[in-house]
Amino acid sequence: MTGLNASRWLPLAPLAAAAVGVVAAGPRAQGLLANTALVAAGTLALALPIGVLLAVLIHKTRLPGRGGASVALLAMIFVPLHLHAAAWRAGFGVLGWWTQFGAAEGPTHVLLDGTAGAVWVHAMAATAWVTLIVGAALAAVDPRVEEDALLMMPAWRVLGSVSFRWVAPALLLAAGWVVVTVAHEMTVTDLFQVRTFAEEVYTQHALGLFDPAQLDDPAQRLEAGQLGAGLLVVWCVAVALLWAARPLAEGIAAGITRDAWRCPVRWRAGGAALLAGLVLLLAGLPVGNLATKVGVYATREGDAWRRDWSAAKAVERVAAAPVEHRRQLWQSAKLGLGVACGATLLGALVAWRLARGGFEQLAWLAFIAFLLTTPGPLIGIGAIWVFNQPRDSPLSFLSWLYDNTLLVAWAVQMTRAAPLVALVLWPVWRSLPTGLTDAARLESGPLGAAWAAVRARRSAVTAAWMVALAVSCAELSATLLVLPPGPQTVTIELFNMLHSGVDDRVAAISLWLVALFALLAWAISRCWTRDAARTGD
Repeated sequence: MTGLNASRWLPLAPLAAAAVGVVAAGPRAQGLLANTALVAAGTLALALPIGVLLAVLIHKTRLPGRGGASVALLAMIFVPLHLHAAAWRAGFGVLGWWTQFGAAEGPTHVLLDGTAGAVWVHAMAATAWVTLIVGAALAAVDPRVEEDALLMMPAWRVLGSVSFRWVAPALLLAAGWVVVTVAHEMTVTDLFQVRTFAEEVYTQHALGLFDPAQLDDPAQRLEAGQLGAGLLVVWCVAVALLWAARPLAEGIAAGITRDAWRCPVRWRAGGAALLAGLVLLLAGLPVGNLATKVGVYATREGDAWRRDWSAAKAVERVAAAPVEHRRQLWQSAKLGLGVACGATLLGALVAWRLARGGFEQLAWLAFIAFLLTTPGPLIGIGAIWVFNQPRDSPLSFLSWLYDNTLLVAWAVQMTRAAPLVALVLWPVWRSLPTGLTDAARLESGPLGAAWAAVRARRSAVTAAWMVALAVSCAELSATLLVLPPGPQTVTIELFNMLHSGVDDRVAAISLWLVALFALLAWAISRCWTRDAARTGD
Protein backbone atom coordinates (compact mmCIF):
# COMPACT_ATOMS: atom_id res chain seq x y z
CA MET A 1 0.00 0.00 0.00
CA THR A 2 1.38 3.40 -0.95
CA GLY A 3 1.92 6.17 1.60
CA LEU A 4 -0.95 8.14 0.05
CA ASN A 5 -3.40 5.26 0.40
CA ALA A 6 -2.21 4.61 3.95
CA SER A 7 -2.86 8.26 4.86
CA ARG A 8 -6.33 7.99 3.39
CA TRP A 9 -7.29 4.93 5.43
CA LEU A 10 -5.54 5.78 8.70
CA PRO A 11 -8.59 7.57 10.23
CA LEU A 12 -10.55 4.31 9.96
CA ALA A 13 -8.31 2.65 12.59
CA PRO A 14 -9.30 4.95 15.49
CA LEU A 15 -12.93 4.88 14.34
CA ALA A 16 -12.88 1.07 14.45
CA ALA A 17 -11.36 1.28 17.94
CA ALA A 18 -14.15 3.69 18.91
CA ALA A 19 -16.75 1.11 17.82
CA VAL A 20 -15.02 -1.51 19.98
CA GLY A 21 -15.08 0.94 22.89
CA VAL A 22 -18.84 1.42 22.56
CA VAL A 23 -19.42 -2.33 22.68
CA ALA A 24 -17.07 -2.78 25.66
CA ALA A 25 -18.51 0.12 27.64
CA GLY A 26 -21.39 -1.87 29.12
CA PRO A 27 -25.07 -0.92 29.48
CA ARG A 28 -24.62 1.86 32.03
CA ALA A 29 -21.78 3.62 30.25
CA GLN A 30 -23.60 3.08 26.94
CA GLY A 31 -26.61 4.88 28.39
CA LEU A 32 -24.39 7.78 29.45
CA LEU A 33 -22.84 7.86 25.98
CA ALA A 34 -26.36 7.90 24.51
CA ASN A 35 -27.27 10.90 26.70
CA THR A 36 -24.07 12.58 25.58
CA ALA A 37 -24.94 11.85 21.95
CA LEU A 38 -28.41 13.37 22.46
CA VAL A 39 -26.94 16.61 23.83
CA ALA A 40 -24.35 16.64 21.03
CA ALA A 41 -26.99 16.08 18.33
CA GLY A 42 -29.13 18.93 19.64
CA THR A 43 -26.06 21.15 19.82
CA LEU A 44 -25.13 20.37 16.22
CA ALA A 45 -28.66 21.00 14.97
CA LEU A 46 -28.43 24.57 16.24
CA ALA A 47 -24.73 25.39 15.97
CA LEU A 48 -23.90 24.11 12.47
CA PRO A 49 -26.33 26.18 10.35
CA ILE A 50 -25.80 29.38 12.36
CA GLY A 51 -22.02 28.94 12.43
CA VAL A 52 -21.77 28.25 8.69
CA LEU A 53 -23.90 31.30 7.89
CA LEU A 54 -21.73 33.48 10.12
CA ALA A 55 -18.56 32.09 8.54
CA VAL A 56 -19.82 33.07 5.09
CA LEU A 57 -20.89 36.56 6.18
CA ILE A 58 -17.58 37.26 7.94
CA HIS A 59 -15.04 35.60 5.65
CA LYS A 60 -16.65 35.71 2.20
CA THR A 61 -18.28 39.15 2.05
CA ARG A 62 -17.26 42.76 2.59
CA LEU A 63 -20.14 43.62 4.90
CA PRO A 64 -19.57 46.37 7.46
CA GLY A 65 -19.01 45.13 10.99
CA ARG A 66 -17.20 41.93 10.01
CA GLY A 67 -14.17 42.75 12.15
CA GLY A 68 -16.22 43.42 15.26
CA ALA A 69 -18.28 40.27 14.71
CA SER A 70 -15.11 38.20 14.36
CA VAL A 71 -13.68 39.57 17.62
CA ALA A 72 -16.97 38.99 19.46
CA LEU A 73 -17.13 35.36 18.34
CA LEU A 74 -13.47 34.78 19.20
CA ALA A 75 -14.19 36.10 22.69
CA MET A 76 -17.10 33.64 22.96
CA ILE A 77 -14.65 30.80 22.27
CA PHE A 78 -12.47 31.84 25.20
CA VAL A 79 -15.38 32.37 27.61
CA PRO A 80 -15.61 29.20 29.76
CA LEU A 81 -18.76 27.13 29.42
CA HIS A 82 -19.93 27.74 32.97
CA LEU A 83 -19.76 31.48 32.26
CA HIS A 84 -21.89 30.92 29.15
CA ALA A 85 -24.32 29.07 31.41
CA ALA A 86 -24.28 31.91 33.94
CA ALA A 87 -25.06 34.48 31.24
CA TRP A 88 -28.01 32.54 29.84
CA ARG A 89 -29.36 31.50 33.26
CA ALA A 90 -29.18 35.15 34.36
CA GLY A 91 -31.96 35.79 31.86
CA PHE A 92 -33.92 32.58 31.37
CA GLY A 93 -32.94 30.24 34.21
CA VAL A 94 -34.81 29.59 37.45
CA LEU A 95 -33.67 32.90 39.00
CA GLY A 96 -33.26 34.78 35.72
CA TRP A 97 -34.64 38.28 35.30
CA TRP A 98 -37.10 37.15 32.61
CA THR A 99 -38.38 34.30 34.78
CA GLN A 100 -38.73 36.54 37.84
CA PHE A 101 -40.53 39.32 36.00
CA GLY A 102 -42.91 36.74 34.56
CA ALA A 103 -43.47 35.16 37.95
CA ALA A 104 -44.73 38.49 39.32
CA GLU A 105 -47.75 38.21 37.03
CA GLY A 106 -48.50 34.54 37.70
CA PRO A 107 -47.09 31.05 37.11
CA THR A 108 -44.32 31.01 34.54
CA HIS A 109 -42.28 28.39 32.72
CA VAL A 110 -38.49 28.30 33.05
CA LEU A 111 -37.15 28.49 29.50
CA LEU A 112 -33.70 27.04 30.16
CA ASP A 113 -33.77 23.93 32.29
CA GLY A 114 -32.73 20.28 32.04
CA THR A 115 -31.58 18.82 28.73
CA ALA A 116 -33.03 21.67 26.67
CA GLY A 117 -31.08 24.21 28.72
CA ALA A 118 -27.83 22.23 28.39
CA VAL A 119 -28.31 21.89 24.62
CA TRP A 120 -28.99 25.60 24.18
CA VAL A 121 -25.95 26.73 26.18
CA HIS A 122 -23.67 24.23 24.43
CA ALA A 123 -25.03 25.30 21.03
CA MET A 124 -24.55 29.01 21.61
CA ALA A 125 -20.96 28.37 22.73
CA ALA A 126 -20.25 25.86 19.94
CA THR A 127 -21.47 28.20 17.18
CA ALA A 128 -18.33 30.29 17.61
CA TRP A 129 -16.18 27.18 17.11
CA VAL A 130 -18.06 26.27 13.93
CA THR A 131 -17.63 29.82 12.64
CA LEU A 132 -13.89 29.75 13.37
CA ILE A 133 -13.20 26.36 11.72
CA VAL A 134 -15.39 26.86 8.65
CA GLY A 135 -14.28 30.48 8.32
CA ALA A 136 -10.60 29.47 8.40
CA ALA A 137 -11.27 26.98 5.61
CA LEU A 138 -13.18 29.55 3.53
CA ALA A 139 -10.39 32.08 3.94
CA ALA A 140 -7.83 29.48 2.87
CA VAL A 141 -9.48 28.63 -0.47
CA ASP A 142 -7.20 29.60 -3.34
CA PRO A 143 -8.77 32.82 -4.73
CA ARG A 144 -7.47 32.03 -8.22
CA VAL A 145 -9.81 29.03 -8.44
CA GLU A 146 -12.80 31.18 -7.43
CA GLU A 147 -11.87 34.01 -9.78
CA ASP A 148 -11.53 31.57 -12.69
CA ALA A 149 -14.99 30.19 -11.88
CA LEU A 150 -16.39 33.74 -11.99
CA LEU A 151 -15.77 33.73 -15.74
CA MET A 152 -18.35 30.97 -16.14
CA MET A 153 -20.94 31.53 -13.41
CA PRO A 154 -22.32 34.27 -11.13
CA ALA A 155 -20.73 35.01 -7.76
CA TRP A 156 -23.38 33.28 -5.64
CA ARG A 157 -22.90 30.05 -7.61
CA VAL A 158 -19.13 30.29 -7.19
CA LEU A 159 -19.65 30.49 -3.44
CA GLY A 160 -21.95 27.48 -3.36
CA SER A 161 -20.39 25.16 -5.93
CA VAL A 162 -16.68 26.06 -5.71
CA SER A 163 -15.89 27.53 -2.28
CA PHE A 164 -17.98 25.08 -0.30
CA ARG A 165 -16.70 22.12 -2.26
CA TRP A 166 -13.22 22.97 -1.01
CA VAL A 167 -14.31 23.39 2.62
CA ALA A 168 -16.61 20.37 2.91
CA PRO A 169 -14.04 18.52 5.10
CA ALA A 170 -14.01 21.51 7.44
CA LEU A 171 -17.75 21.04 8.01
CA LEU A 172 -17.08 17.49 9.16
CA LEU A 173 -14.20 18.69 11.32
CA ALA A 174 -16.37 21.40 12.91
CA ALA A 175 -19.14 18.91 13.64
CA GLY A 176 -16.69 16.44 15.12
CA TRP A 177 -15.01 19.07 17.26
CA VAL A 178 -18.38 20.14 18.66
CA VAL A 179 -19.21 16.52 19.52
CA VAL A 180 -15.84 16.01 21.23
CA THR A 181 -16.24 19.27 23.17
CA VAL A 182 -19.69 18.29 24.39
CA ALA A 183 -18.44 14.80 25.28
CA HIS A 184 -15.59 15.86 27.58
CA GLU A 185 -17.17 18.94 29.24
CA MET A 186 -19.16 18.53 32.45
CA THR A 187 -19.72 22.06 33.73
CA VAL A 188 -22.94 22.81 31.82
CA THR A 189 -24.52 19.40 32.33
CA ASP A 190 -23.61 19.56 36.02
CA LEU A 191 -25.39 22.90 36.40
CA PHE A 192 -28.46 21.67 34.49
CA GLN A 193 -28.36 18.24 36.20
CA VAL A 194 -28.11 16.21 33.00
CA ARG A 195 -26.32 12.86 33.29
CA THR A 196 -23.70 12.57 30.55
CA PHE A 197 -20.46 10.63 30.32
CA ALA A 198 -18.14 13.44 31.45
CA GLU A 199 -20.50 14.41 34.26
CA GLU A 200 -20.50 10.79 35.43
CA VAL A 201 -16.69 10.77 35.54
CA TYR A 202 -16.82 13.84 37.79
CA THR A 203 -19.48 12.24 40.02
CA GLN A 204 -17.64 8.92 40.30
CA HIS A 205 -14.48 10.75 41.33
CA ALA A 206 -16.43 12.41 44.15
CA LEU A 207 -17.62 8.93 45.22
CA GLY A 208 -14.04 7.59 45.23
CA LEU A 209 -14.26 5.24 42.26
CA PHE A 210 -10.76 6.18 41.07
CA ASP A 211 -9.15 5.70 44.48
CA PRO A 212 -6.57 2.88 44.05
CA ALA A 213 -7.75 1.34 47.33
CA GLN A 214 -11.28 1.04 45.92
CA LEU A 215 -10.14 -0.82 42.81
CA ASP A 216 -9.67 -4.06 44.81
CA ASP A 217 -13.44 -4.50 44.51
CA PRO A 218 -14.27 -6.36 41.24
CA ALA A 219 -17.43 -4.28 40.77
CA GLN A 220 -15.42 -1.08 41.05
CA ARG A 221 -12.84 -2.37 38.57
CA LEU A 222 -15.62 -3.23 36.14
CA GLU A 223 -17.14 0.26 36.53
CA ALA A 224 -13.77 1.91 35.99
CA GLY A 225 -13.09 -0.29 32.96
CA GLN A 226 -16.43 0.61 31.37
CA LEU A 227 -15.76 4.31 31.88
CA GLY A 228 -12.33 3.78 30.36
CA ALA A 229 -13.95 2.20 27.30
CA GLY A 230 -16.16 5.26 26.96
CA LEU A 231 -13.10 7.48 27.10
CA LEU A 232 -11.54 5.39 24.34
CA VAL A 233 -14.51 6.21 22.11
CA VAL A 234 -14.09 9.97 22.52
CA TRP A 235 -10.30 9.83 22.14
CA CYS A 236 -10.39 7.74 18.97
CA VAL A 237 -12.90 10.04 17.31
CA ALA A 238 -10.69 13.03 18.16
CA VAL A 239 -7.62 11.33 16.66
CA ALA A 240 -9.48 10.67 13.43
CA LEU A 241 -10.67 14.28 13.27
CA LEU A 242 -7.25 15.81 13.82
CA TRP A 243 -5.67 13.52 11.25
CA ALA A 244 -8.36 14.46 8.73
CA ALA A 245 -7.73 18.15 9.53
CA ARG A 246 -4.22 18.12 8.06
CA PRO A 247 -5.33 19.56 4.68
CA LEU A 248 -7.05 22.40 6.55
CA ALA A 249 -3.78 23.28 8.31
CA GLU A 250 -1.99 23.24 4.96
CA GLY A 251 -4.64 25.51 3.45
CA ILE A 252 -4.42 27.97 6.32
CA ALA A 253 -0.63 28.02 5.96
CA ALA A 254 -0.98 28.93 2.29
CA GLY A 255 -3.78 31.40 2.96
CA ILE A 256 -1.73 33.40 5.48
CA THR A 257 0.12 35.07 2.62
CA ARG A 258 -2.82 35.97 0.38
CA ASP A 259 -6.17 37.76 0.41
CA ALA A 260 -9.33 35.68 0.13
CA TRP A 261 -11.87 36.24 -2.62
CA ARG A 262 -15.07 37.80 -1.30
CA CYS A 263 -18.51 37.39 -2.80
CA PRO A 264 -20.30 40.70 -3.53
CA VAL A 265 -23.54 41.18 -1.57
CA ARG A 266 -26.36 42.94 -3.39
CA TRP A 267 -28.32 43.91 -0.27
CA ARG A 268 -25.57 45.20 2.01
CA ALA A 269 -27.99 46.68 4.54
CA GLY A 270 -29.88 43.40 4.87
CA GLY A 271 -26.68 41.36 5.13
CA ALA A 272 -25.24 43.70 7.75
CA ALA A 273 -28.50 43.53 9.73
CA LEU A 274 -28.44 39.71 9.59
CA LEU A 275 -24.83 39.63 10.76
CA ALA A 276 -25.54 42.06 13.59
CA GLY A 277 -28.63 40.11 14.64
CA LEU A 278 -26.76 36.81 14.87
CA VAL A 279 -23.91 38.38 16.86
CA LEU A 280 -26.42 40.00 19.20
CA LEU A 281 -28.06 36.61 19.75
CA LEU A 282 -24.79 34.86 20.51
CA ALA A 283 -22.93 37.57 22.42
CA GLY A 284 -25.16 40.58 23.00
CA LEU A 285 -28.12 38.81 24.59
CA PRO A 286 -26.16 36.83 27.21
CA VAL A 287 -24.09 39.90 28.13
CA GLY A 288 -27.33 41.89 28.29
CA ASN A 289 -28.75 39.25 30.64
CA LEU A 290 -25.80 39.78 32.99
CA ALA A 291 -26.10 43.57 32.79
CA THR A 292 -29.81 43.36 33.52
CA LYS A 293 -29.35 40.94 36.40
CA VAL A 294 -26.65 43.03 38.06
CA GLY A 295 -28.96 46.05 38.31
CA VAL A 296 -32.21 44.37 39.36
CA TYR A 297 -33.53 45.17 42.82
CA ALA A 298 -36.77 44.34 44.61
CA THR A 299 -39.01 46.55 46.75
CA ARG A 300 -41.92 45.38 48.87
CA GLU A 301 -45.36 46.78 48.13
CA GLY A 302 -47.85 45.42 50.60
CA ASP A 303 -47.87 41.64 50.31
CA ALA A 304 -46.04 41.60 46.97
CA TRP A 305 -42.59 42.37 45.67
CA ARG A 306 -41.92 44.73 42.77
CA ARG A 307 -38.73 44.34 40.72
CA ASP A 308 -37.03 47.26 39.01
CA TRP A 309 -33.69 47.97 37.39
CA SER A 310 -31.24 50.62 38.60
CA ALA A 311 -28.24 51.84 36.62
CA ALA A 312 -26.69 53.17 39.86
CA LYS A 313 -26.90 49.73 41.49
CA ALA A 314 -25.44 48.09 38.36
CA VAL A 315 -22.46 50.47 38.32
CA GLU A 316 -21.94 50.03 42.07
CA ARG A 317 -21.96 46.22 41.88
CA VAL A 318 -19.68 46.07 38.84
CA ALA A 319 -17.21 48.52 40.40
CA ALA A 320 -17.12 46.51 43.64
CA ALA A 321 -16.59 43.10 41.98
CA PRO A 322 -12.81 43.30 41.33
CA VAL A 323 -12.25 44.51 44.90
CA GLU A 324 -14.35 41.70 46.39
CA HIS A 325 -12.59 39.08 44.26
CA ARG A 326 -9.12 40.62 44.20
CA ARG A 327 -7.43 37.56 45.78
CA GLN A 328 -9.04 35.21 43.24
CA LEU A 329 -8.12 37.52 40.35
CA TRP A 330 -4.50 37.70 41.52
CA GLN A 331 -4.36 33.91 41.82
CA SER A 332 -5.69 33.55 38.27
CA ALA A 333 -3.19 36.12 36.99
CA LYS A 334 -0.18 34.36 38.56
CA LEU A 335 -1.24 31.00 37.24
CA GLY A 336 -2.20 32.35 33.82
CA LEU A 337 1.12 34.10 33.19
CA GLY A 338 3.07 30.98 34.09
CA VAL A 339 0.89 28.75 31.93
CA ALA A 340 1.04 31.16 28.97
CA CYS A 341 4.86 31.23 28.96
CA GLY A 342 5.27 27.47 29.44
CA ALA A 343 2.54 26.48 26.97
CA THR A 344 3.88 28.81 24.27
CA LEU A 345 7.36 27.29 24.51
CA LEU A 346 6.15 23.68 24.59
CA GLY A 347 3.39 24.20 22.04
CA ALA A 348 5.76 25.89 19.61
CA LEU A 349 8.11 22.89 19.77
CA VAL A 350 5.27 20.42 19.16
CA ALA A 351 3.96 22.57 16.30
CA TRP A 352 7.42 22.49 14.74
CA ARG A 353 7.29 18.68 14.73
CA LEU A 354 3.75 18.73 13.31
CA ALA A 355 4.85 21.03 10.50
CA ARG A 356 7.46 18.49 9.40
CA GLY A 357 4.73 15.99 8.42
CA GLY A 358 5.27 12.25 8.08
CA PHE A 359 3.90 9.47 10.25
CA GLU A 360 5.43 11.10 13.33
CA GLN A 361 2.69 13.67 12.83
CA LEU A 362 0.04 11.04 13.60
CA ALA A 363 1.67 10.24 16.95
CA TRP A 364 1.72 13.91 17.94
CA LEU A 365 -1.90 14.39 16.83
CA ALA A 366 -2.93 11.33 18.83
CA PHE A 367 -1.21 12.74 21.91
CA ILE A 368 -2.85 16.15 21.40
CA ALA A 369 -6.24 14.47 20.99
CA PHE A 370 -5.69 12.52 24.21
CA LEU A 371 -4.93 15.69 26.17
CA LEU A 372 -7.82 17.69 24.73
CA THR A 373 -10.47 14.99 25.15
CA THR A 374 -9.58 13.57 28.56
CA PRO A 375 -12.14 14.94 31.05
CA GLY A 376 -10.62 17.49 33.39
CA PRO A 377 -11.38 15.51 36.56
CA LEU A 378 -9.29 12.59 35.25
CA ILE A 379 -6.36 14.91 34.55
CA GLY A 380 -6.68 16.23 38.09
CA ILE A 381 -6.88 12.70 39.49
CA GLY A 382 -3.75 11.70 37.59
CA ALA A 383 -1.89 14.70 38.97
CA ILE A 384 -3.00 13.82 42.51
CA TRP A 385 -1.71 10.25 42.11
CA VAL A 386 1.67 11.57 41.00
CA PHE A 387 2.17 14.38 43.52
CA ASN A 388 0.28 13.25 46.63
CA GLN A 389 3.04 11.00 48.03
CA PRO A 390 3.23 9.59 51.60
CA ARG A 391 5.70 11.12 54.04
CA ASP A 392 7.95 8.05 54.11
CA SER A 393 8.29 8.03 50.32
CA PRO A 394 11.52 9.24 48.68
CA LEU A 395 9.23 11.39 46.54
CA SER A 396 7.60 13.06 49.55
CA PHE A 397 8.89 16.45 48.38
CA LEU A 398 6.22 16.23 45.66
CA SER A 399 3.56 16.40 48.37
CA TRP A 400 5.07 19.64 49.65
CA LEU A 401 4.93 21.06 46.14
CA TYR A 402 1.33 19.85 45.84
CA ASP A 403 0.24 21.46 49.13
CA ASN A 404 2.21 24.70 49.03
CA THR A 405 2.73 25.78 45.42
CA LEU A 406 0.81 26.25 42.18
CA LEU A 407 3.02 23.73 40.36
CA VAL A 408 0.35 21.01 40.08
CA ALA A 409 -2.32 23.49 38.95
CA TRP A 410 0.19 24.83 36.41
CA ALA A 411 0.88 21.30 35.15
CA VAL A 412 -2.79 20.38 34.64
CA GLN A 413 -3.50 23.65 32.87
CA MET A 414 -0.52 23.06 30.60
CA THR A 415 -2.26 19.90 29.36
CA ARG A 416 -5.06 22.13 28.07
CA ALA A 417 -3.12 25.16 26.84
CA ALA A 418 -0.06 23.64 25.16
CA PRO A 419 -2.05 21.47 22.68
CA LEU A 420 -4.08 24.46 21.53
CA VAL A 421 -0.94 26.54 21.10
CA ALA A 422 0.50 23.72 18.98
CA LEU A 423 -2.59 23.66 16.77
CA VAL A 424 -2.47 27.46 16.38
CA LEU A 425 1.22 27.53 15.43
CA TRP A 426 1.15 24.45 13.22
CA PRO A 427 0.02 26.32 10.05
CA VAL A 428 2.13 29.32 11.08
CA TRP A 429 5.36 27.29 10.94
CA ARG A 430 4.20 25.67 7.69
CA SER A 431 3.88 29.13 6.13
CA LEU A 432 7.56 29.98 6.72
CA PRO A 433 9.75 30.25 3.60
CA THR A 434 12.02 27.19 3.46
CA GLY A 435 15.13 29.25 2.78
CA LEU A 436 14.65 31.36 5.89
CA THR A 437 15.12 28.58 8.43
CA ASP A 438 17.68 26.70 6.32
CA ALA A 439 19.95 29.74 6.11
CA ALA A 440 19.60 30.42 9.83
CA ARG A 441 20.36 26.77 10.65
CA LEU A 442 23.55 26.85 8.60
CA GLU A 443 24.63 30.07 10.28
CA SER A 444 23.63 29.52 13.92
CA GLY A 445 22.41 25.94 14.27
CA PRO A 446 18.96 24.73 15.39
CA LEU A 447 18.55 27.50 17.95
CA GLY A 448 19.27 30.10 15.29
CA ALA A 449 16.66 28.55 13.01
CA ALA A 450 14.08 28.58 15.83
CA TRP A 451 14.86 32.21 16.65
CA ALA A 452 14.55 33.18 12.97
CA ALA A 453 11.13 31.50 12.83
CA VAL A 454 9.95 33.31 15.97
CA ARG A 455 11.16 36.67 14.64
CA ALA A 456 9.46 36.10 11.28
CA ARG A 457 6.15 35.19 12.94
CA ARG A 458 6.44 37.10 16.22
CA SER A 459 2.93 38.51 16.05
CA ALA A 460 1.44 35.03 15.59
CA VAL A 461 3.55 33.73 18.50
CA THR A 462 2.25 36.60 20.63
CA ALA A 463 -1.29 35.64 19.63
CA ALA A 464 -0.58 32.03 20.65
CA TRP A 465 0.73 33.27 24.03
CA MET A 466 -2.53 35.11 24.61
CA VAL A 467 -4.51 32.02 23.58
CA ALA A 468 -2.71 30.09 26.33
CA LEU A 469 -3.43 32.88 28.82
CA ALA A 470 -7.14 32.78 27.94
CA VAL A 471 -7.23 28.98 28.28
CA SER A 472 -5.64 29.20 31.73
CA CYS A 473 -8.09 31.86 32.90
CA ALA A 474 -11.01 29.71 31.72
CA GLU A 475 -9.86 26.25 32.91
CA LEU A 476 -11.98 24.79 35.69
CA SER A 477 -12.54 21.04 35.83
CA ALA A 478 -8.93 19.91 36.36
CA THR A 479 -7.80 22.92 38.42
CA LEU A 480 -10.77 22.46 40.77
CA LEU A 481 -9.22 19.24 42.16
CA VAL A 482 -5.58 20.27 42.56
CA LEU A 483 -5.49 23.91 43.66
CA PRO A 484 -3.77 24.13 47.08
CA PRO A 485 -5.43 25.65 50.16
CA GLY A 486 -5.80 29.39 49.89
CA PRO A 487 -7.42 31.66 47.34
CA GLN A 488 -9.30 29.97 44.51
CA THR A 489 -9.05 31.08 40.91
CA VAL A 490 -11.82 33.40 39.82
CA THR A 491 -13.37 30.73 37.56
CA ILE A 492 -13.58 28.23 40.43
CA GLU A 493 -15.07 30.91 42.67
CA LEU A 494 -17.65 31.70 40.00
CA PHE A 495 -18.51 28.03 39.47
CA ASN A 496 -19.07 27.52 43.21
CA MET A 497 -21.30 30.60 43.37
CA LEU A 498 -23.34 29.43 40.37
CA HIS A 499 -24.73 26.44 42.29
CA SER A 500 -26.69 28.92 44.40
CA GLY A 501 -28.13 30.68 41.36
CA VAL A 502 -27.16 33.76 39.38
CA ASP A 503 -27.40 36.79 41.66
CA ASP A 504 -26.04 40.31 41.21
CA ARG A 505 -22.60 39.34 42.59
CA VAL A 506 -22.25 36.51 40.07
CA ALA A 507 -23.41 38.78 37.25
CA ALA A 508 -20.93 41.50 38.22
CA ILE A 509 -17.80 39.32 38.24
CA SER A 510 -19.06 37.57 35.08
CA LEU A 511 -19.15 40.92 33.27
CA TRP A 512 -15.54 41.55 34.23
CA LEU A 513 -14.51 38.15 32.90
CA VAL A 514 -16.38 38.71 29.64
CA ALA A 515 -14.59 42.05 29.26
CA LEU A 516 -11.22 40.34 29.87
CA PHE A 517 -11.86 37.69 27.22
CA ALA A 518 -13.12 40.32 24.77
CA LEU A 519 -9.91 42.30 25.26
CA LEU A 520 -7.79 39.17 24.70
CA ALA A 521 -9.81 38.31 21.58
CA TRP A 522 -9.28 41.81 20.16
CA ALA A 523 -5.53 41.65 20.84
CA ILE A 524 -5.22 38.16 19.32
CA SER A 525 -7.12 39.26 16.21
CA ARG A 526 -4.87 42.30 15.79
CA CYS A 527 -1.69 40.23 16.20
CA TRP A 528 -2.81 37.57 13.74
CA THR A 529 -3.87 40.17 11.16
CA ARG A 530 -0.61 42.07 11.57
CA ASP A 531 1.40 38.89 11.04
CA ALA A 532 -0.53 38.04 7.85
CA ALA A 533 -0.07 41.58 6.53
CA ARG A 534 3.67 41.53 7.25
CA THR A 535 4.00 38.14 5.54
CA GLY A 536 2.23 39.34 2.44
CA ASP A 537 4.41 42.41 2.03
